Amino acid sequence: MNLLVHDLKLIYLSSFLFAVACPLLFFIPVLGEFLQHVVEIEIGMYESRGAFKTLENHDARQLFGVFKIIAISLPSYWYVRYLGYGNSPEAARRFDKLAVALWLVVMMFSVSTSLISVFSSELTSLLNLKLTTSAHILLVSNIVLGFLGFYLLGWTIAWPLGNASIGWITSARLMNGFVLWAIVYLILGVAPYMLVHYAFTIWAMGSSEEIVWFILSMDSMLVGLLGLNVIGAGYFAVLRAADTKGVNLLPPRTPELSQAI
Repeated sequence: MNLLVHDLKLIYLSSFLFAVACPLLFFIPVLGEFLQHVVEIEIGMYESRGAFKTLENHDARQLFGVFKIIAISLPSYWYVRYLGYGNSPEAARRFDKLAVALWLVVMMFSVSTSLISVFSSELTSLLNLKLTTSAHILLVSNIVLGFLGFYLLGWTIAWPLGNASIGWITSARLMNGFVLWAIVYLILGVAPYMLVHYAFTIWAMGSSEEIVWFILSMDSMLVGLLGLNVIGAGYFAVLRAADTKGVNLLPPRTPELSQAI
């Protein structure tokens, strides 16, 4: 229990420290979320609860939703390196060719799986599926991908650090026995932020334009921290597994922190 409380404190504290230490990197996903909110306001999505439900699959919103997913996924390079190299802003900003190449593979996998949910209605029409059939397929795929994702956490953390030795099989072995830890870390690491996020959304519906802009600006900042907490929860779960099993998450030889961007 003490270790859980300790790691939860680090999950929340580290995201704030990163935002302060690397504000430009932090604001990229915040900007991605904010731009989607701008589109939502322009199409009248927050005029009422009915409008929100009607316009949630609007083409413009979905297009910017793709940009948002990419923007929110970008810190998976910066923030993992920040944590992995001892809360080092220099490591977060460093352009390591091998680490970037490995991370791009992880990011493409993450983004492509996220887009399945975003474009579920389009896939339903394309494949000429019944809505009930599509809903069942989406539910099953989300469960399978979510379950797989916990076993692949070691891979998603090690590769941005430049450690190519931890692949899918090695990651599954590493996380075996620690998936429950990862689930608990994720739930407790994001639940408070998610509750506030949903509260912001409900509050914005039907509010005056000035209030809507204020709420969604605050929500964009919140989502930036939430995204970091998701990564942080995964990192600390993997770190506990690695410490227990004697696995080094860093590459065999840590390069000097130069070529900072």
